[in-house]
Amino acid sequence: MYSIAKDKDGTIKVSLDLGGPFPIEAVLLKTPSGRRTACLSTQLGCVLGCKFCKTGTLGWVRNLSSDEILAQYEALAQTAAPPSNVVFMGMGEPLANLAEVKKAIHLLLRRSKDAPALRHITVSTAGMVPSIYRLAQEGPAVYLTLSVLSVREEVRRTLMPGVSAFSLTETKEALLYYRNRTRKRPTLAVVLIKGVNDTMEDAYLLAEYAKDLNPLVNLIPYNPVAGLPYESPADDIIQLFYQILTTAKIPTVRRFPRGRGVYGACGQLGHSRINTARILRTPAEEDCSF
Repeated sequence: MYSIAKDKDGTIKVSLDLGGPFPIEAVLLKTPSGRRTACLSTQLGCVLGCKFCKTGTLGWVRNLSSDEILAQYEALAQTAAPPSNVVFMGMGEPLANLAEVKKAIHLLLRRSKDAPALRHITVSTAGMVPSIYRLAQEGPAVYLTLSVLSVREEVRRTLMPGVSAFSLTETKEALLYYRNRTRKRPTLAVVLIKGVNDTMEDAYLLAEYAKDLNPLVNLIPYNPVAGLPYESPADDIIQLFYQILTTAKIPTVRRFPRGRGVYGACGQLGHSRINTARILRTPAEEDCSF
């Protein structure tokens, strides 16, 4: 049972009532090239409590089972063609629920003939260092994305308290180990927040941090969350940040907001409320928004 919200940009968000105080949300992102990426959640709420993220404000209820994770994929697949990519970047910290995430990946690859290949699966983490090593050693060898926010320790510790026990140096060492063990280039996902991590100094520090990792950097403008005092930088600030990284020969991609109209963009998941009148909606019904 799930409800559906469709944004004008083609993004689809499904909300599943799993019996908790709020639904689990998953998102299907579509690009003009035809790529369909399923963004799946791994926890009901989030154990880390990042200050700039809507999910982080909800607290943590429990980990999701592998079947509950796969239910999100199946709900998204029913709304359109099967996803071509899967990213574990929704609600929750995937590496804090590593056993069920690994099981979900193995089941997905076995259950569905239309499932993406392993090379099209990515797991995100805010920096759970012991679990990065464990995933490197045990597999599966998925791509790994680190949500880094800032490479200034004081900023990271303040806004990402759940990973403050692990220094940026320790985190980088874990990423290097993962890259060397799996031969998979890591990605650094940087949410740019006005007045927090968007200065030229931040860009140069990030370039220095990234130099030995040979990562891909995704620059993501902050997506607004009601009640939180954060904003996205101006476009020219983001472009300058991008230019500093690319001049330093760091492969960088500017990401543009998708799914904001249904609160399905990065950092916005968790706006839904359980509404039994909508739980039985089907993909054939009219579009809706939250």
